[in-house]
Amino acid sequence: GEVYDVTTGKDFYAPENGYSFFAGRDATICFFTGEYNEEHLNDKKVLDYKGTEILGMEQWRDFYEQHETYKFLGVLEGDYYDSEGKETPDLVKIRETIVTTRTE
Repeated sequence: GEVYDVTTGKDFYAPENGYSFFAGRDATICFFTGEYNEEHLNDKKVLDYKGTEILGMEQWRDFYEQHETYKFLGVLEGDYYDSEGKETPDLVKIRETIVTTRTE
């Protein structure tokens, strides 16, 4: 649900390149499935996965958040953020799962 400007990574995200599927959409679930196509975007929800798997997804989010040239732009309204940009109950549960998993 977070949006980053990855213009500096155009060799990866431009049409026909390896990560182009991720450009312009919330493809969070694809980090779990490894299926990079629209057919699998709605197969499951993040909370359907184990804490360790969710932690793996969080590591990808950290990659974007800490990237020296990818800039955070905002959030998408949907599963994780509401129309005012506030966290949804699902995102709160995901964050709680991450904290719990890190302390186990």
